Amino acid sequence: KIKKTKKPTLSPLFIAAAASVALLIIGVLVFYKPQQPQNNQLAQQYTATDTIESITLSDGSEITMNSGTKLRANSREVWLDEGEAFFNVKPEQKAFVVHLRNELTVSVLGTSFTIQSYEELPYQAVSVLSGKVKVSASDNKSVELTVNQQAVYREAGKELSKLPTNSVQKAEWRAGKIVLENASVNELRLRIRQLYGKNIVFQNQPETMSINITLDKTTSINEIADEIAALYNFSYQITNDKIVFQS
Repeated sequence: KIKKTKKPTLSPLFIAAAASVALLIIGVLVFYKPQQPQNNQLAQQYTATDTIESITLSDGSEITMNSGTKLRANSREVWLDEGEAFFNVKPEQKAFVVHLRNELTVSVLGTSFTIQSYEELPYQAVSVLSGKVKVSASDNKSVELTVNQQAVYREAGKELSKLPTNSVQKAEWRAGKIVLENASVNELRLRIRQLYGKNIVFQNQPETMSINITLDKTTSINEIADEIAALYNFSYQITNDKIVFQS
């Protein structure tokens, strides 16, 4: 005799549980939307380490970065993390925006301008070569700039001010020339390091020093050191990686 086997039957409790799981999976697939990354997470990273570098964005805008500059960029939005850059912005209806530290922003439609934003200096500066630029701080204060005007944001007092400037001169670093007017020792150190790859050390440094000098990469470091020494009555010694000034 052939024995007939009984078909296995599923309990009502098991069927109900399986149905619940299926509905849960369908709900997740229907309603789940992956989180979109923020614009700055989609941005391309650019770094100019030891030389001046130039890039062209997808909208045709051009950016020249000084050595020691790091930024991220989309087609019409830039995050300048550190350094100095010259912007030649392609005119469009959509604003071109640059984000700086301390929630400072720069908005333009089509213009050319320079931004200086070094962490080792206590201020940030925006100088306009052509067109119009709006600079806004986190406290809703803003200034509008035109040709040969600059905005200076001093971080200690969170002070945003508008001043006259020579914007052509401010952008001459692209050709290896930097004009320092009433500059601090920290900025002199920064610029000598950029142009000549040497650190400056002052022994018995005066309490206050206001630096007025033109630095040109075509000028030898010995000539620059001679000029600084003559201005402030220093003697100096140059080694492979530094210049030591002594009073």
